[in-house]
Formats: sequence, structure tokens, C-alpha cells
Amino acid sequence: MSNILEARGIYKAYKFSKSVFTRKIKQNVLENFSFELFDGEILGIVGKSGAGKSTLVKCLTGIEEPDAGEIFIDSTKVFEKKLGNKTKINLFSTLEIKKKIQIIMQDPYTTLSPKRRVSSLALEALKLYEPNLSSDYIRKIVESYFFMCGLGKEYMDAYPHELSGGQSQRVCIASALVLSPKILICDEITSALDLSVQAKILNLMMDLREKLGLTYIFISHNLELIDCFCDRKLELV
Repeated sequence: MSNILEARGIYKAYKFSKSVFTRKIKQNVLENFSFELFDGEILGIVGKSGAGKSTLVKCLTGIEEPDAGEIFIDSTKVFEKKLGNKTKINLFSTLEIKKKIQIIMQDPYTTLSPKRRVSSLALEALKLYEPNLSSDYIRKIVESYFFMCGLGKEYMDAYPHELSGGQSQRVCIASALVLSPKILICDEITSALDLSVQAKILNLMMDLREKLGLTYIFISHNLELIDCFCDRKLELV
């Protein structure tokens, strides 16, 4: 089985001070962290609060830059930096790499603007990445992903406050899928939902994996859920 993502020797530290009168202290969050993600699998990453799960997600998607290490996505080296060296490779800003890896966040209401229709996120993303497509065609594509995620086209023009938590999370899943990514990072995507809704979202993710050939990184603090849902797990301590 070939890998679709690989991280080698990732370091990430933050500096903080306990008060304005004390010197900043450097704290390593990720230290020489390496792992592989295989094509088509669901990899669970579990750990307590502060173990570095969110930091890892940010490093893998280019939201934050590791202090050192290498990251490969689909056999392309997208990041490389050595400790103490300013020279680096960073391709996370390129459209090609952004399309390959997308993230779904824990709270859909932090992703969706309360003043905009819920389809606007997907419509604008697709227009940015596929500028040659007509607006009507882009809307049809987004409608198809909404439908795939269990939402009729009437939801396209809804506002976030008109949707339930489960419906809002389905919107975020559809919005992540419109760019046809190969990898989806699911960052605690069920933790804010009721148990019955959690099960429906997990079943949806399994269906989408089969239909679209997706590969998942599933972040959670819930070890039982990771054991049930994922093919393999890594634990951050």
C-alpha cells in the first residue's frame, strides 16, 4: 500500500510567558514527530488536550509552519526546513496542494459566516480554483455535493442559524469536497453533536470514502470512537 502523505521529523514549539514580567519560555509541542498516511485508509490521531493534535493539523494544512521537518503529499515534497535554518521549501500556498488536502473543523459555526448563505463558502472556493467554469455550472456542482451529503438544494440559500448542528456539519463536509481533495482532515467533527447525529455523520463519512476514494485523518480525544471508526491509530502524548 502506497502512502499519500508523509511527515518526517516535525518540530513545532511555541514561546509563552506566565506574565508580562517574566521571560518567555519555549515549549516543544511536536518533537521529531513522523508518520505515514496510506492511500484510502482512515488514520485516527488521539491525544489529550494539549498533546499537539491541533498543532499537527495546522502544520499539515499550512495554517502554521513547522520549525523543522519534511512533509510530502501525493509524492510531492510540499515542505522542508532544517532547525535553525531560514532556507525552506513551502508549497502549501499553491492551488494544486490546497486542492489535495482539506480540513473539516469541530464547530461548523466557526466556519460558516452568520451573515451569508451557507453555500457561499463552497461557491466561492470553486470559483477561485476553477475560474473558467460558469456560475451556473459551479452552482450545479455545489448542489450535487450538497445532495451527496444529504442536503437538498433548498439548503443552498439557508443561513447558518436556520440549520441544526448536524445539517451545518454536512454543509462543511460538502464545502470541503467541492475541490475534489484526496485527503480530508476531520478535526473533532462529531464532538459537538448529539450521539444520534454523531452516528449519522460517521456513516456519511464512510459512504463518502467509498464513493469518492477519500483518505481521512480523524482527530479525536475519544479513544473508543477512534478504535471503532479508524483503520489505524496514532497517539500523541
